[in-house]
This record gives sequence, C-alpha cells and structure tokens, in this order.
Amino acid sequence: MTIEQLMIDAIDMHVHCAPDPFGHWRVDALQLAQQAKEAGMKAVVIKSHYFGTAPLAWMVNRVVNSPILVGSLALDKGVGGLNPDVVEVQIRAGAKVIWMPTTSAA
Repeated sequence: MTIEQLMIDAIDMHVHCAPDPFGHWRVDALQLAQQAKEAGMKAVVIKSHYFGTAPLAWMVNRVVNSPILVGSLALDKGVGGLNPDVVEVQIRAGAKVIWMPTTSAA
C-alpha cells in the first residue's frame, strides 16, 4: 500500500494552520483544505490555542465545497479557560472537538 492510498478517507485529528495570532504555519486553512481534499482525506480537525476554529472551518468548507475541515476549541486562556459558556457557543457554531487546556494548563 502506498502513502497516497493510506491518505484516502484518513482523518487527521490535530492540525495547526494560519491564521494564528502567535504561530507561523506553512499553510493557511484554505490551503490545508484544498490539499486534504486533493489527497482524498475524509477530514482534518483544525486547532488553535487562542480561538475556536468552527467559524473558520465553516467558511473554508463553503469555499472548497466540501465538509473537509472540522472545527475545534482548546480551553486555554485565550478563550477563558474552562469556560462552559464558550464551549456551548462553539458547539452551536459547529465545533466537533473540545480540547482540555494545553498551553495554559498548570
């Protein structure tokens, strides 16, 4: 089996991409979605330590005409830490993955 074949219907559970207020990533969300779609992947969960990515995933998915990106939320200081209100808002915005605190965890 080739790498190309392994990518078909694969799901990547943790990818950082631009825009990001503090990170400098190789690709932005649109480029990531286009590359994943071209490779035949099923989905890519995009993650930021500073904001919920559900609205970004929604917009990019409309542009590429595919539900390839999945929004998530990391409960770090940038979103108020362990904040049930922001979790509810992000779920309503389409987030499918909620991460416990990472960069701001004690």
